[in-house]
Amino acid sequence: MNDEEPLRPFVQDEIDSAATPDELLHTDPRKASMLKALVKRLGVVSYAAKDVGLSRQAHYNWLNEDEKYKSAYELITEVVIDFTETRLIECINMSDLRAITFMLRTRGKKPGLYLL
Repeated sequence: MNDEEPLRPFVQDEIDSAATPDELLHTDPRKASMLKALVKRLGVVSYAAKDVGLSRQAHYNWLNEDEKYKSAYELITEVVIDFTETRLIECINMSDLRAITFMLRTRGKKPGLYLL
């Protein structure tokens, strides 16, 4: 996997299986560049904007004004979460106590389960 774009294979799978992949395509090259940078930067807006020479505000304006851009960004966000959860599971499978504790504290909130 490419260290610079760890999400690329995951995002490409999502794009390939999307019901309407043209929602993810943009004629505006600035928006397309920003979406690519967001994939590379795991969805961190400030780093992605800096990479492409745009302001963070441009991204937020596009989210409010362009439904296609917003849909693409939401897909990237979902893929980032899935990617992160996959890494968390890998750590749990290696008996990483911090990962196990994190999972229990965030997902194991049930009566009778108490973690310090």
